[in-house]
Amino acid sequence: MQLEVPFFLPLIAKTNLIKGRKVKSFLPLFSSYLFMYGTEQERASAFGTDRILQTLQVPDQDKMTVDLQNVHRAIENGEALSVEARLQPGQRVRVKTGALMGVEGEVLSRRGEDRLVIAVRFLQQGVSIVINDFLVEPI
Repeated sequence: MQLEVPFFLPLIAKTNLIKGRKVKSFLPLFSSYLFMYGTEQERASAFGTDRILQTLQVPDQDKMTVDLQNVHRAIENGEALSVEARLQPGQRVRVKTGALMGVEGEVLSRRGEDRLVIAVRFLQQGVSIVINDFLVEPI
């Protein structure tokens, strides 16, 4: 059965060494999550594939869309991403220049480097990239 339901599955590249050869795989950024935008009928059809365990209603779909667009831009830009779970609230910033200009997130400091956390607030998870603090401005 082939359905045509709009979805987004953020994938990141991972290179492994297998029997002396480099093998590149693409893995889901947020394990166990596939983002779909569909009607109630499309949701029911997706359950019929036996590949979906449950769906979660998103109370603020506009916010979720912006969060996922920001994650997509970071992936498309080829940034080295780290998954960040259980984000804590903090000062929000916006990238003011460069390929990620306009992307919003939070700055955190880890092991002496500044990282921009791009959150998917609904999941209480996100991704982070190394960033110089002079590239961001407070919102």
